[in-house]
Amino acid sequence: MAAIALAATCFLLSLIIDPVPRFHLEDSADFLLPGFSRVRSWTYGTAISFLISATGRLASVPVAQIILTWCSFAAFLTAVTRATYLKCPLLFVFLVVGCCEPLAYYWSHAIMADSVARAAFALVCAVLLMPLRPRLRFALVFLAALVLISFRVVYFPALAAAAAVAVAWQIWRRRNDAVFRPVALAAILSANLGYACANTLVTQSRVLSTNISDMDFLVGALSPLMGDELGNTPLTPAERSRLLPLVYENRLGNTFNPHGLVPLILSHFSSIEKARLLMRQLVVDSVRRHPAGFVRLVLRQWGDYLNPVLVIRSQEAGRMSGAVAAFRNDRSVILPDSVVAVLRQWHVRPAANPDLPSQASPALTYLEEAGGVWSLVLAYYATFSLLFVAAMPARCRTPFLVFINSFAFLYLMSIAIGANELVSRYLLPLDVPLAYTIAVALDCARRRDCSPAPGKSEL
Repeated sequence: MAAIALAATCFLLSLIIDPVPRFHLEDSADFLLPGFSRVRSWTYGTAISFLISATGRLASVPVAQIILTWCSFAAFLTAVTRATYLKCPLLFVFLVVGCCEPLAYYWSHAIMADSVARAAFALVCAVLLMPLRPRLRFALVFLAALVLISFRVVYFPALAAAAAVAVAWQIWRRRNDAVFRPVALAAILSANLGYACANTLVTQSRVLSTNISDMDFLVGALSPLMGDELGNTPLTPAERSRLLPLVYENRLGNTFNPHGLVPLILSHFSSIEKARLLMRQLVVDSVRRHPAGFVRLVLRQWGDYLNPVLVIRSQEAGRMSGAVAAFRNDRSVILPDSVVAVLRQWHVRPAANPDLPSQASPALTYLEEAGGVWSLVLAYYATFSLLFVAAMPARCRTPFLVFINSFAFLYLMSIAIGANELVSRYLLPLDVPLAYTIAVALDCARRRDCSPAPGKSEL
């Protein structure tokens, strides 16, 4: 009862202690402005626009996302109780930590898709842990994965690859486990294809894609490798002379700054779609011609997430929180006039303030003070997640444990490859595999034989 009371108290406090909505760069503006964004999640934008206009309150977004965070994590942990010997009181502690850790708490207040994407990922994992018939499993995994990918398509590569690893491991170990028969992988792949079709139709794109601007971020992230590839771009000598130096520290600038590589390339094309083929070839050629440089670049980016001084200082300064300018003379912390006008049209109360993104709040203070430490916990866990699987007793290495830890490792790898800056919010989904891995470790420590209990799944 004490654990239930603790969880209930923390849930209520998380709802009322800080109703201040948070914003992030121009991402939040894309979600709020009318029309379907071609580069952001239009499903998330549609949902929150309806919510805000219907309630007339910006605070309705944090409230809804906090509730969704708690419900999804509770569903996941309920599934964990079916898979382990752990009792509910301990899992209530997991619930409080998973929902109240600084990254989850701050980004549940933000008009950003990250929090709801983590909730969708927790639901995908919950469905995978449930003992279901193949057809029902396919349908539920498909729906949950479709929602997840529609919010944050960046989850898909790691999700699909981890599912494939689990299937391969199960075949190699000759285990008969219903979770990772090919039906789960097929559902994930089908969900990605389904969203690609829907996204192409809704955004009226000419190319089948889940994100038409995916190459923009890769070019920016890998720009330090592209000094020898400028001859394959349409940049003029004048543009090359004012191009930002293609160095590690300028990756973010080369993605967004007017004098960066990506904006200068885009200026030669009438649409992102037409520029996408050239940028894709630029990425492929850069990696193919500079494989050693590519590996060094990825390892350096990965190392940034493991650097205590860099991570903690970055969080203490509020960097990439949306409340602090990312560049000198950056006006992203000022709510654009177009967004203010839309919110006034929806009669939002209290009235939208242009300085709202930089407003102080308990959530922002919490992120700045504790976000760095938690980011390090998640990054170190993901880096060594496969070793944790190897360290488990053989009978504890279930296909789901292999899947969830493979996802953690591969997801962090995808961040190291594709991110153009140290961004702690990218680590949000790692709460889910970390919670499950700790639960299995405690379960194995309590029952060394790891044999499934009566009525329990061995997942």
